[in-house]
Amino acid sequence: MAVSARVGLLVGGTLLFWLVAWGVGALLNLGPADVLLPQTATAMALCLVPAVGTLVLADRAARTQPETVGIAFLAGTIVRMGVVTVAAVLLSQQTELFRGRDWLAWVVVFYLFVLALETALVVAGRASSGKTPAA
Repeated sequence: MAVSARVGLLVGGTLLFWLVAWGVGALLNLGPADVLLPQTATAMALCLVPAVGTLVLADRAARTQPETVGIAFLAGTIVRMGVVTVAAVLLSQQTELFRGRDWLAWVVVFYLFVLALETALVVAGRASSGKTPAA
């Protein structure tokens, strides 16, 4: 599967998950709509953007040096975790809208979903190319 198709699946799957998570949050009255919508959308974007970079990095590593895919994916995941954590904390300190546990819970939910989806797409990409996934 081409990297552009996997990026499309990552973005589309994350957007679909965001719609479901936002809808469930609204139905369960997890917060006012004027807070819930920007918090979930920001958490989704905050986790999705670096994940796209990690997915592209892992694909580039697979094409140039297949033995480095695992290391590239792990390094990208560590960098992404740092970027998301620092950005989430800065937003919570600088903006009233992002203060509180609800915001951080949304970041964790979206981070874990995007990480799981991205991992599945990296493995699927390796499997479709006829190579075994790197550990």
